[in-house]
Amino acid sequence: MNPRTSSNFHIAGYSYAFFWWGLFTLYCLGHQFNRWRIYLHRRRQLQLQKKNGSADLGATVFDPSLPWERWLRPLDRVVSIPWVTEMIAIKHIVGVSLFIAINLIWIFFAPFKWSDGFTSYQLAAIGMFDRRAAFIGMVNWAFVFMLASRNSLLSAMSGFTFEQMIPYHRWLARIGLLEFIPHFVWRM
Repeated sequence: MNPRTSSNFHIAGYSYAFFWWGLFTLYCLGHQFNRWRIYLHRRRQLQLQKKNGSADLGATVFDPSLPWERWLRPLDRVVSIPWVTEMIAIKHIVGVSLFIAINLIWIFFAPFKWSDGFTSYQLAAIGMFDRRAAFIGMVNWAFVFMLASRNSLLSAMSGFTFEQMIPYHRWLARIGLLEFIPHFVWRM
């Protein structure tokens, strides 16, 4: 049996996985860069302290947060969504909404092809969407298992603790299940 891994559904799943792993890698690089920046500042402060004795080091003000972190602080406010969760930050609602929107883009339009003659988009049959949704759901569930593992490389790279990653684990699992439902219903 030769598995066919070059179908449109596989390509949609692969491109989706590469997209999210790429974004996660960029986030991790930014987080590690920020840790390196804080380390260099602390090392410089210790060198100045050794050189000057116990001089006051408050003259140089250093804010460890990045500029966009200050802009996003109003989104840290917590709200309640009845029957879903007691407390969820507004930034998480925005993030999950963007995540769902990107999932829908991949379900409806992937695999993306550049064509000079492309002028309009024809909606394909539901049989195409349900399979793409199933492949996207499988990729999401692959992320779910990684987010639920303790002491993983993901938590070290991203700076999140296990307890901070569990809500993402739950949300991705629910979204992945919702993506499987059209496939289950249509194929039965």
